[in-house]
Amino acid sequence: MNIPIKNLNANILIVDDQDENLFLLDLILSKIGCSVETINDSRKTLDTLVQKEFDLIILDVVMPYINGFELCEMIKQDKNLQNIPVMFISSLEDEKDIVKAFEVGAVDYITKPIKKLEVIARVENQLRYKMKYSNLSATMQFAFHELQTPINVIYNDNTLLEEKFGHTKSNERIDIALKILQSIYLDLYYTVKKDEFIETNNKVVLSKIIDTYIEYFELAKTDKNQQIIKNIETVPVLFLSEIAISRLVSNTISNSIKYSPKNSTIEITVKSIENKILYQISNETIHQTDFNLFFKSGYKDLENVKGLGIGLEIIRQICLDFKIEVEVMQKESMITFSFLIPIAP
Repeated sequence: MNIPIKNLNANILIVDDQDENLFLLDLILSKIGCSVETINDSRKTLDTLVQKEFDLIILDVVMPYINGFELCEMIKQDKNLQNIPVMFISSLEDEKDIVKAFEVGAVDYITKPIKKLEVIARVENQLRYKMKYSNLSATMQFAFHELQTPINVIYNDNTLLEEKFGHTKSNERIDIALKILQSIYLDLYYTVKKDEFIETNNKVVLSKIIDTYIEYFELAKTDKNQQIIKNIETVPVLFLSEIAISRLVSNTISNSIKYSPKNSTIEITVKSIENKILYQISNETIHQTDFNLFFKSGYKDLENVKGLGIGLEIIRQICLDFKIEVEVMQKESMITFSFLIPIAP
């Protein structure tokens, strides 16, 4: 069901060097409940965006001083502004101009002359989408907090039961399940907050993160009587998002343990290759899957294939976000995932 725009309390900024266009768009959008601010000099746009929060930006393309494409790129390069949706309204109808608009980050493109009903429909659509996304993000943030509480309760009670009755196989199963649940929680948290993490770089010691997650999944590994062999050379410190690299390592190790048979060996290799670090993990597998295709296109070409969970999708997204090169080699019963990680962005 479509929500009337008048209930959205939307603030819209319109930038166009033609006052008659500004007047017409202001008239159309104000009458349906939007608070509209207009600018006829593109040089004033960024200062205006800093002073007030906007739900949508509408730009002309052909303007003196700074054209719409350049202005959109500037907005998208600012981490404080980049999430504001940008629409273009322009007299340019050539396909290459429309494609260019989407390449620089626009969410929609309307051609002039300005048509009232089309403008209303497209603006409402973008504002509804933004509202739903904002509501979903807020709900997820609340859910993360709520989910962590029962995880802590189960963990504490399991520890108390172990102290009172001694260590049992049930304690191990609960601990393994809790760690899997905690890992899923962290994956979801990363997914929602990843735009912030992409902009936050830390000094990351890859070997320490690997050791942390080998220990973290020790019970799951022991339960299947698996062995992990490390071939880790001394490599430079990474300067990337620590949580992103942690999710990459956590998911590759947990997936190797999960999808390797009992009594098998997992091998982890780390070494320097020019200005990058090779992180490689190999294990036995019973699945025959084109993982290279998955890393290129995601799930859409690999529906109903075993071995593809949320963890692997998180890995794929991290590789895309941080320009990590991926290669998967599968020979007989062995599979090797190789990640070439840039030392710095």
